Amino acid sequence: MLRRLRLHAIPLSDTNGGRPFAFTAADLEATVQRTNLIYAPVDIVFDFDPARDWEPFADTELNDMDRRGPRWPDRPNSIAARYPSKVVVFFRWGTGGNPTGNGNAYPPNIDDPIPSSWLAEPTNINFVTMPSTQRRIDQGAGFFAHELGDYLGLYHTFPFTSDRRILSLGSGQTLTAAQAEERIVRFIRSNGGMPGALNGDILNDTSPDPGMQFLTCPHWLYHSLC
Repeated sequence: MLRRLRLHAIPLSDTNGGRPFAFTAADLEATVQRTNLIYAPVDIVFDFDPARDWEPFADTELNDMDRRGPRWPDRPNSIAARYPSKVVVFFRWGTGGNPTGNGNAYPPNIDDPIPSSWLAEPTNINFVTMPSTQRRIDQGAGFFAHELGDYLGLYHTFPFTSDRRILSLGSGQTLTAAQAEERIVRFIRSNGGMPGALNGDILNDTSPDPGMQFLTCPHWLYHSLC
C-alpha cells in the first residue's frame, strides 16, 4: 500500500535577515524527488508543493537551534504542532558565525523495542532539522532520506546517535587502523562480547555495523572531517 507523507519546509534566516538560507523551493523540490527514489522500494512517497508547503521564517532563535538551547525542543515542537498532518522540516544555519547546523531527527516513541544505546535519547521530537547553507540540500546521496528515516522510527544501523561514540573519538582526534580496531574490540567486549553489540537498529535486515567512521575514512585515518 502506497503511503504518502506531506512535508512542510521552514527555511530560516535571522530576524534581521542575516545568515539566510541558500536554496529555493525548487531546489528542495528536486531534493524531495531524489529522496522519493530511495523510498520507492518501501512504497513511501514524500509530497512537497512549493506553493503551499514552503514557509520561510526570519527567526534568529530558530536559526540558532541547538539541542542545548533553553527552549529546545518545546518551541520548534509547538510550531510543528500547527501542521499535524505534515512532516515539519526546519532548515537552520546553526549556532555561531560559521554554519554548524546539521541534519537531525529522532525516532518517536511508538512502543516498539528501543535499542539500548538510544534509551537516554528523547522521544518527543516532532520535527526534522536540516542544514540551510547549501543549494543542493541533500549534499550527498541519502542525507535527507536518512533524517526522514530517523523521524519515521528507524534507528541507526550502528549503536548511538553518532558512530564517533563507538570509537570514543574526540573532535579533531586521529587514530591509526590498529587503534581503531582495538577500540571496536573493546566496545564489543564491554557490550556482551558478541558482534551483536554493533547491531544498532535491532533489525535482522542489516548486519552488525561499526559505523562509517570505521569503514570509509580514507587510508584508515580517523578525524573530524570523516
